[in-house]
Amino acid sequence: MIDSEDRDQGWEGTRRWVEGHLPAGERIAEVSALRGGWTSRMRRLDVRRPGRAGSYALVLRSFVKPFYRRHAPGLLAREAAVLRLLETSGIPAARLVAVDAAGAVCEHPSLVMTHLPGGVRLAEDGDTARRADLLAAQLAAVHALAVGEQDRP
Repeated sequence: MIDSEDRDQGWEGTRRWVEGHLPAGERIAEVSALRGGWTSRMRRLDVRRPGRAGSYALVLRSFVKPFYRRHAPGLLAREAAVLRLLETSGIPAARLVAVDAAGAVCEHPSLVMTHLPGGVRLAEDGDTARRADLLAAQLAAVHALAVGEQDRP
């Protein structure tokens, strides 16, 4: 299901671009808005596989606000580079599927990545210290990655 906002803003070109990066026969079955994303529009794309039950999810980040559209080539190229660096690191991170940093094909500059399970928990629930420790450990792991000077984003 595609909402009217997407249809009005050239969704079909973006849909064809995303599906062009999927394995043969796979198609986007459903699109839904994700919460958050103050720099960009975030959408969940449920992808169906031919001859197989169920689907899997991707995330489409599209820069729609003028300020972020203007800076999208650098921002999205950097995000794509970081995702590539994290692919073999063992750090839980989304995997890059495709990027159109300049919006040459999509209606807006966009990046597609795998969807990670989980959610955002901002409420104070007594577990804040443990979550902060876990987040700090992940951040330390990211900064401990050995990255050559030429590969640094």
